[in-house]
Amino acid sequence: MKKLFILLLVILVTACGTEKQKKIEIGITQIVEHPSLDDVRKGIIDALKANGYDENKININYKNAQGDFGTAQVIAQEYNNKSDVIIAISTPSAQAAANNIKDKPIFFSAITNPESAGILRKNVTGVSDKSPVKKQVELIEKLLPEAKNIGIVYNTSEQNSFYLTEEFTKAAKEKGYTVKVKGI
Repeated sequence: MKKLFILLLVILVTACGTEKQKKIEIGITQIVEHPSLDDVRKGIIDALKANGYDENKININYKNAQGDFGTAQVIAQEYNNKSDVIIAISTPSAQAAANNIKDKPIFFSAITNPESAGILRKNVTGVSDKSPVKKQVELIEKLLPEAKNIGIVYNTSEQNSFYLTEEFTKAAKEKGYTVKVKGI
């Protein structure tokens, strides 16, 4: 989160330029309301305020796509026209922003694998929330030394869930576990 904030701060200072009167327009897009995604948004806003970027310097326009990728695309198109900086929270929101915005800075968060999400472009940067799957397997090994099988339930409609399931399965099999996977 600290790296994301530093990058965002550099962009904000650059966007300010010599026009000290003009407020920086920040568009924050999020795919759904969810406690962890809401916490990311709150953390970004709190970090901006703590560093002097309050309502006197910035306007924050927050929109939630309510789980609809088409709505996320519309939000991104709107932000392309009206925002100086875009913050995309979640993979679908970042994909929509990257698909629609080519010449403005986009920051992402709450994305497990930005490369497989296809969002890495010259104007896109951010932080990944990838779980440390090898360390998780080591913890299972330490806490449950007699265990031979590991079960995983994952969401078949989430790219991040599928990716982490594959990564965890590889790491567990390397340690000799049998992995039983069930998609829902």
